[in-house]
Amino acid sequence: MGAVLVWASAIAETYRLRDERPEAGSRIRPDAAIWALPFDKTYAELTDAQKRILRSAYIDLPPEDEPPYPLKGMKPVMRQISKAQRALLAKGSLFAVATVDASGDVQKVDFFETPNDQMARAVGFVLIKTKFKPGVCGGVPCVMEYPFQMRFEVR
Repeated sequence: MGAVLVWASAIAETYRLRDERPEAGSRIRPDAAIWALPFDKTYAELTDAQKRILRSAYIDLPPEDEPPYPLKGMKPVMRQISKAQRALLAKGSLFAVATVDASGDVQKVDFFETPNDQMARAVGFVLIKTKFKPGVCGGVPCVMEYPFQMRFEVR
């Protein structure tokens, strides 16, 4: 039984992060996560189209401003969350908003939907420990929220 994180709404192209090890009795590593953006890219490495996908979560973000983004990309974040998912086998949606300060540190995480309290604690811990590229407002680093939405499945 595999556990998968999914964040890919109506987007044509998706990226897959394979589990670190195959399930017992198999040599095939199952999907650990499916995402709308590449896991191994930093914000600077994303294409303009990929940055538009990220920016679509924001209302009226001026073109010259940038949202916060995990400094090393999503791969380390998703690896940690997939480990929690393997243990917790959560089912359902999660929507959280991390407040990232001008230094790239997460100051707080607010949850608006979560499959259970244990998964909220795990995701909150991962986000708090993750260093971000801070948001940019008017050309300078600023405090900005980072929305984090996913659906947990057990396959």
